[in-house]
Amino acid sequence: MCGRKRKGNEQLMGKTRLPISVCIIAKNEETYIERCLEHLKPYGMEIVVVDTGSEDATKDIAKRYTDKVYDFGWVDDFSAARNYAASKASNNWILVLDCDEYLLQLNESALRICMQQHVKHTGVLKLRNLYTQPNGQKAYRVDGVPRFYNRNFFEYRFRIHEQITPKHQKDLTEVVLYTYELPMVVEHHGYDITPEEMKKKQERNLKLLEAGLGEMGCDDYLYFQIGQSNLILGNCEKAVEAFEKCFALQPDERKGYMKVARASYAKALERVG
Repeated sequence: MCGRKRKGNEQLMGKTRLPISVCIIAKNEETYIERCLEHLKPYGMEIVVVDTGSEDATKDIAKRYTDKVYDFGWVDDFSAARNYAASKASNNWILVLDCDEYLLQLNESALRICMQQHVKHTGVLKLRNLYTQPNGQKAYRVDGVPRFYNRNFFEYRFRIHEQITPKHQKDLTEVVLYTYELPMVVEHHGYDITPEEMKKKQERNLKLLEAGLGEMGCDDYLYFQIGQSNLILGNCEKAVEAFEKCFALQPDERKGYMKVARASYAKALERVG
């Protein structure tokens, strides 16, 4: 993590506002969104909620926590929605959360130091992914996910599996090279879903991934994600094909997804037999 905690320089939690806007996009998230927003209350950060077409109580719940609730017509593009949310923020520093993610820990003093030292870098938070094992027991897998940035220098790109990317460069290598660990922990419940829900989610992802090919000049990343979705769906031959297309484009091995891509490729080959 960046920097040590400075003693005596910060007021008590809740006495000062962190100059950060938490940006959330939502659709039919009444099951999760209140718990997400409750976990943000102690930190005094601005909350921006962009609704992409809810038909439940999502917007009504959000309005109990913030007056910055906006509508955005869905255009099959998560990056477009996230960039719209950032455009509605009052602060340049953006923390991105989903409705099924809950902020568990945050060292405010350390985060302020990060913001001073890493204006042109992206912050990676610890995401504790909750899932159910085959034996029915709950477990966690911890991932590092870039979710914090200064909107003067960064924006989101890609329709699905969107990435924080420097505004002046589309390649993902630079994103990997200039990141730092955030002093925060977030719990994610989005993977703890039924097989039917997961199938529907991955089929949606594939549609958006395939639509994005050729748009951004980073098809290696898109083919990687196409391979991942097909592997989850059990379409192992299609997964192998997608991973091989990814490797054929000779992506930089420093890109964060390449280690995962090679492991998934080996798994898909083994299943094809």
